[in-house]
Amino acid sequence: MKSPLLLVALLALTATAAAQSTPTTESSGKPAKYKSDGKLPIDPESHLVTYASVVEVPGATQDQLYTRAASWIAGTATYHVASSKQLQEATDKSQLTVNGETQARGPMGQVVGTVSHSLTIYCKDGRYKYVLTNLREETTDMRPTGTGSGGAFENEKPACGTLHMFTGAWNTIKRHTDEDVQDLVARLKIAMASTASSGKSPSDF
Repeated sequence: MKSPLLLVALLALTATAAAQSTPTTESSGKPAKYKSDGKLPIDPESHLVTYASVVEVPGATQDQLYTRAASWIAGTATYHVASSKQLQEATDKSQLTVNGETQARGPMGQVVGTVSHSLTIYCKDGRYKYVLTNLREETTDMRPTGTGSGGAFENEKPACGTLHMFTGAWNTIKRHTDEDVQDLVARLKIAMASTASSGKSPSDF
C-alpha cells in the first residue's frame, strides 16, 4: 500500500502537469498575455513573416468595418496617423494600408531600437482580413555588443552580423515582437467587433 505522503506527491505532480498543458487566464477571465515560443508565422507564397487571418463579424457591413478599422488605427500609437479623417475620406472602402512601428526589446527587456511593419485590412460585408507583414528591425542601442540592425525578420542571423548583435539577442527581439504583434492583433479584433463606431444612423432602429 502506498503511503499517504506518496499519494499526495503524485496528486501534486498530476495537478501541475494539467496546469502546464492548459492556457492560463487572468483573474478577470480574459486570456493571459500571449507568450511567444519563438516560432514566427511564414507565408508560404511570399516567404515573409506574416500574421494574417479572416475574421467573421456577422451583421457588420463593409463600410462599418472600414470605419471601425480607420478609427482603431487613428487611436493606436503604433500607427502615425493624425486622425481617422484622411482614412474615412477614402473612396475605396474595401481596404486600407498603413505602416506601423513597435519597440525592439533586447534580452533584458531594454529598448534597443524599432521594428517597422505594414498592416493591410481588407473589408467585406460580414468579415475582414488583416495582413501584418514586412517586419524589419533597426537597432539604435545594443550594448555591450555594439550597434547594428537585425534587418528583415526572415534573417536567421542579424543583418549587421553576430559581432554586433548575438544571435540570441536577435532571437529575443523577434520573440518580444511576436508578443507585441499578437497583442496588437487581439486589440484590433476587439475594436472590429465593437458596435460603438459602426456609423449607424440614430434614426435606424
